[in-house]
Amino acid sequence: MNKRIASTLIAVLCLSLMTGCANKMNETDTTEILNTDYQYAFEDTGVSPKFYKTAKGYYFTSGKFIYYLDGKTMKYTPVCNKPDCLHDQQTDFYESDQCNAYIRGQESPVTEGIGYYNGYIYYQESVGDSFDRHYVISRLAADGSSKDIIVDDEDIKNTPYRLIVHRGYLYYTKNKYILTDKKDSNGNIIMDNETGVYKIDLDSREMKPELFLSKDEMMRSDGSAIPIPMQIRACSDHILTEIWVQNSVDSDEKGSSTSVNEHYYLSKNISTKAVTDLSKIDPSGYNYYIDDRRLLFFPTNEPDDLYAVNPDGTNPKKVFTRDTPSAGTEEYFGLDESYYYLYSYKTAKDEDTGLDLPTGTNSLKIYSKDFKLLNTVNIDLIINGEKLRFYDIGFSYGDKLMVYAYVYNNDATFDFILGYIPKEELLKKDGDLTIRMIMGD
Repeated sequence: MNKRIASTLIAVLCLSLMTGCANKMNETDTTEILNTDYQYAFEDTGVSPKFYKTAKGYYFTSGKFIYYLDGKTMKYTPVCNKPDCLHDQQTDFYESDQCNAYIRGQESPVTEGIGYYNGYIYYQESVGDSFDRHYVISRLAADGSSKDIIVDDEDIKNTPYRLIVHRGYLYYTKNKYILTDKKDSNGNIIMDNETGVYKIDLDSREMKPELFLSKDEMMRSDGSAIPIPMQIRACSDHILTEIWVQNSVDSDEKGSSTSVNEHYYLSKNISTKAVTDLSKIDPSGYNYYIDDRRLLFFPTNEPDDLYAVNPDGTNPKKVFTRDTPSAGTEEYFGLDESYYYLYSYKTAKDEDTGLDLPTGTNSLKIYSKDFKLLNTVNIDLIINGEKLRFYDIGFSYGDKLMVYAYVYNNDATFDFILGYIPKEELLKKDGDLTIRMIMGD
């Protein structure tokens, strides 16, 4: 890459060895089944996974298209089998819209994730003309032969769906703002919302949505607040929902109002329907890591101590203490089915852009599942002989670390980069690790 980087590269490490979908398992089972369970290892800083691993390869999103990556050849292709379609090489917008792999209505790369089950990819789009667009949930046949819409609510225009696929069910958020006949102390009309988390049995013919988590279950205060479900995730037999609550309160004698936000995670048992407020365990509730059948987190008041807790909030205990990062060093925790990781990088202010950018090679510490340090390695991204600076990587499981990245340039454009590192190299002691390129300049 000859373009000079002016901002950041975001990378997500992903997985490999998994089997394809079989019959739907018991959704209340507490055993993790990788071919039907929500693939938490693909999470990108809390955002729904943009990758999904099947028996022979990966489905992933890049820009406005959905691709398939063959796990052996590491070659990719848009998920569309129309013989005369130019796919991502099409320059005419109206023609691109006819490609089955095209994600309609996305002004920027899809951020709400994808799911896979039994031969179909599930994802969010927006449809309609420029003056009346609304969000839908679509499914695309895994062979690219067809696509259709399975959730279409024309009132959902401003708040996108969040969705996951877990054990043969699609879970998604819905939030619709409505006007009430009430006014606040300033005479402003008070807003309300219709909201909830819904589920759809993907084996059913009807594909009928069923309310899973209601607005009443989301409420924590006196009922005057507006709860908004954000990200949803799955851990074993529990569905986790991130809730934002916005209140308007009078802040002075003149009647001016200030927006006050609350943030918390709710965990609902699929079988018993019991709901747990995880903020009782960690008041911040920002960074829960899903680790098979438990959650891991660094408490707000103990930022260097890692705790484990069951998804119903029971049995919290400290499992690891890290060294406090030095000044100017950013550090992140990650995991997969084999290892735990601490990823760190140093930053310095760039004279031309004024941005805090990475200074050089990124460091990765690899730990065993009993938190013994196995190795420390550096990771390089080298394209056309140029060593690039990057940060913010995630982690996964399997025989490859897939690097999913956006490189922002000084002309406000970005280049997509997809690469990988054979996971067997993680424990080698000789030299740095270099990302092998799959997609990018």
